[in-house]
Amino acid sequence: MTAAGGNSKLSVYAELFKGSRLRSLDARELLLHAGRFERIEGEYRAEFGSQYRQKKIAVLASGSVQHLLGVLRLFLYGAGIAPEYYVGPYDGVLAEGLEPASGLYEFAPEILVIFPAIDDIKSFPPLFSGEETLRQWVESQAEAYLQVWRAVGRSAPGCLIVHALFVLPLVRQLGNLESSHLSSRTNCIRALNAFLVRQRPANATLIDMDYFAGLFGKANWFDEVGFFVSKQPFSLKAAGPVSAFLGRLIATASGDVKKCLVLDLDNTLWGGVVGDDGPGGINIDPNNPAGEAYLAFQRYLRALKERGVMLAVCSKNDELTAKAPFLDCPDMLLKLDDFAAFVANWDDKISNLRLIARQLNIGLDAMVFFDDNPSERMLVEQYEPAVHVIDVPEDPALFVRALDSSFCFEWLHLTREDTVRVDSHVQDEKRRELERRFENYDAYLGSLEMEGWIEHTDAQSLPRACQLINKTNQFNLRTRRYTEAALAALRGNPEFALMQVRLKDKFTNYGIIASAVIQFKGDSAFIDNWVMSCRAFKRGVEDATMNAIVALAGQRGCTWVYGMYTPSAKNSYVASLFVQFGFAAISDGSRPGGLPPNEGKLYRIALAQFTKRAHAIHVHEELVR
Repeated sequence: MTAAGGNSKLSVYAELFKGSRLRSLDARELLLHAGRFERIEGEYRAEFGSQYRQKKIAVLASGSVQHLLGVLRLFLYGAGIAPEYYVGPYDGVLAEGLEPASGLYEFAPEILVIFPAIDDIKSFPPLFSGEETLRQWVESQAEAYLQVWRAVGRSAPGCLIVHALFVLPLVRQLGNLESSHLSSRTNCIRALNAFLVRQRPANATLIDMDYFAGLFGKANWFDEVGFFVSKQPFSLKAAGPVSAFLGRLIATASGDVKKCLVLDLDNTLWGGVVGDDGPGGINIDPNNPAGEAYLAFQRYLRALKERGVMLAVCSKNDELTAKAPFLDCPDMLLKLDDFAAFVANWDDKISNLRLIARQLNIGLDAMVFFDDNPSERMLVEQYEPAVHVIDVPEDPALFVRALDSSFCFEWLHLTREDTVRVDSHVQDEKRRELERRFENYDAYLGSLEMEGWIEHTDAQSLPRACQLINKTNQFNLRTRRYTEAALAALRGNPEFALMQVRLKDKFTNYGIIASAVIQFKGDSAFIDNWVMSCRAFKRGVEDATMNAIVALAGQRGCTWVYGMYTPSAKNSYVASLFVQFGFAAISDGSRPGGLPPNEGKLYRIALAQFTKRAHAIHVHEELVR
């Protein structure tokens, strides 16, 4: 971005919001920039607002969070989000959250951030209290927050709640005995946090603030002077890391989900240059400090892979040379099968990042780049800014910390489907090998022995459906986002059907790979939204799903099926989907009542005119009875 007309004030922030520049600033610099930017934000939006996603964010806090929100504003712009804030009154968590007519609900937030404080707790159980007394105390203290969560679910069902858990106190009245006595204040707060975790509703995600306090150091986290002067909940020196985390979490909730970590090899996964030193000369020696650091990094990467993050290699090297250490070095923890993509050649890394994105069928903005070479990092930041670039330290002992503290892979949900994603991409090479044996693509699809289950989404599957809807960008007809609570409400509404598709083939059980929300109005069925994982593209899943939608519409007595395509920066893949199924574009005046405003293109087809689609999936139909 460059500011039109050479406006230097705007240019400063257009540059500051790129890459990892914000992360390099200390607390003082962040606070200064927060104050300056707030004064020119309107001017900045007038110039660049079209490049940002708008997000309505409400904050309820027991302390003063204005300075924190100023820094958060910077990190949100750095994540591509232009926030509109509503800040409740001081100490107004309950007053605002429990009053349906409050300014909070009039604002209609998409995100609600709640910052309670230990000072909200006015009494603790007497010392030597038993388990029953502690249980009653925990439930009574938690009830107010549970009521707020329920009230938000009723009055703003599409709102995601981000609730901060309590930080364990710095001061220990009992000294080391705090850990030994069940009813000590430390253990009471631990129990209260744990209870809130167990009671967390579908529309809420919890922040482990004690983790951040520990990361920052509690002696530095707590600022007694700042609290007594201005009621700051924690030291403003910690505003940077907390804002960086919140900004990334809100970006994830807005659909900006990082899915793939792209790695260099030499001096990144091991010490040395394999092309010069050979597989036996690289350093992953567990008895050497540097070698042990590289192995610790590999161990962390393997854990990321096991939770569903795709790993990819992007190396300037001969492919056989690059692969040799994974085949020949017994100390190597990562194996070739741990990588969803492996690109090693002498092309520039920009081209290879784009190649990896095509291979994995993901957007460049879903990728994170980790390379020890600062020149390569600078090139990626400059020429492919959609890719998130990690500022890699020189010492490999700090690699894990640098990646972990980037918060890149902060997701709102984790499902079984995430944990098998990487393996499915590894199996893709076997599928490609099988495809090469067939001249006819339909014959290849038949050889995959695919089975699909099309069914109503139940309570157990709801988290995966929510995750799929909020993470999917390419096959997403309207790019609508729903909280889990909003989907649960639709699932219980007789005017809606929430359906899903599970798929497996001879290589992989994908789990739930498609989800659709159907609304019924009189003689019409409207596809409110329909998403599908990129892993299922060109397999016939869309054909099987449309067949099921039409069949369900017929069962509900409908004559017409309507659909809408709303263009986004990423969903051109489905721009002609309805035309392919025989739908005709119609004018806004032809729509039946009750459908949403026509923010895109509206299509319809008469059930009598729909031709059932052929595909190679053996479908177990559980949707239509």
